[in-house]
Formats: sequence, C-alpha cells, structure tokens
Amino acid sequence: MRTNEEEHYEELGKEFFRRVQGDRQLQELLQQFAHEQIKHHPHTFHSHAFGEGQYTNEQIQQAHKHISIDDHHFESMVGHFVQTLDDHGYSEAEKMKAIEMMKGYKENVIGK
Repeated sequence: MRTNEEEHYEELGKEFFRRVQGDRQLQELLQQFAHEQIKHHPHTFHSHAFGEGQYTNEQIQQAHKHISIDDHHFESMVGHFVQTLDDHGYSEAEKMKAIEMMKGYKENVIGK
C-alpha cells in the first residue's frame, strides 16, 4: 500500500516530467536517457532541495560527469521543478529554499 508521501512524489514526478519533456531545449539532453534512468530525479530534486539529500557532492558530480549539462539546462530543470512545486501549493518560502539549495549543487552538476 502506498503512502500519501509516495503518491505526492509520484504526482510531482509526473508534472515535472511533463514540463521538462515540453521544453524543446531539454529534449535533446533527455533523449540520451531511458525514462527508467531518470525517473527518480523529481524525488531526488525534492529531497536535496529541502535538505534531506542522500547523495554527497562527490556522488552528484560523478553521476553527471559524462552528461553535457550547461547553465541553461540546469536553470531550466530548476525552473520546471519550482513551477511544479508552485502547482502543488508550496509556499514562496519553500520555493525559495528549494532554489537556494538546488543552486548549491550547480557546480557539481555542470562540472564547473
């Protein structure tokens, strides 16, 4: 039996991927991966955005080192995630916290 939290993450994930897949500039990047490889991202984004992350900076860097993610890709993904949070009733303070936390990982994700 699924919990409300699991259902919440599933709904966040569906909405997030709908947004990302509709972004023409991210489609080329995402075509490199099977859905199974990236389906955990909304939950991972959420956990790291709210300080509950399970991956170290080194693990994040290692996971992204062979992916050509640039500033635009990163900012777009964060933007889509925050829009999804907005659609699900998160407060402005929660969204700002998410943005701040996610931007803290930027160098690890884009490799700079």
